[in-house]
Amino acid sequence: MMRSRLQRPANPEFRYSNLGYAVLGYCLARAAGISYEDLLEREILKPRGLHNTALAMSGQQAPGIVQGYKKFGLPAARWNFDAFAPAGALCSTAGDQLKWIQTLLSNPDRATLQPHAQAGGGQIGLAWMIRLGGESCWHNGGTYGFSSYLGLHRKMMYGVVVLANRYNSLLVTKLGSNLERLLRGLPALPL
Repeated sequence: MMRSRLQRPANPEFRYSNLGYAVLGYCLARAAGISYEDLLEREILKPRGLHNTALAMSGQQAPGIVQGYKKFGLPAARWNFDAFAPAGALCSTAGDQLKWIQTLLSNPDRATLQPHAQAGGGQIGLAWMIRLGGESCWHNGGTYGFSSYLGLHRKMMYGVVVLANRYNSLLVTKLGSNLERLLRGLPALPL
């Protein structure tokens, strides 16, 4: 058997990793002895009443999912996630995402929203980007045909959800960020 030690730089640079979240989800499910889908349902979705949120897995159609579109209005085929599900197979509604933000704001000092590393002019918590000052947290995402943005302000106690059935993460993120600016009494920035 060959053994090797993983080398780690003295000052590692932060890098967001969808692969890392896929592996983490797999490990959590494995430790619980159930599928990732069942773990998500048991620990997050059911206890918080997120009844319109589900994983879109290969061969399954999550209920109520609208058609996604790519550039020029062409329909986008659904992605098949399977093992990569923890990194982006969650499909939800704005109503359920507002419930999730309400859960997060019920304890704004929770560990997921605390800074753990410096990242791109701000900080990062557990998957949440944190703007300088630590009061505003956000996360965005996209799959081919869909884009999303969730933002919350821990001190002012508001949340913003922007969901689109068209892949344009940059536009959706700018819209969400501008909504947050308006809620803070700041002018919107040009798109």
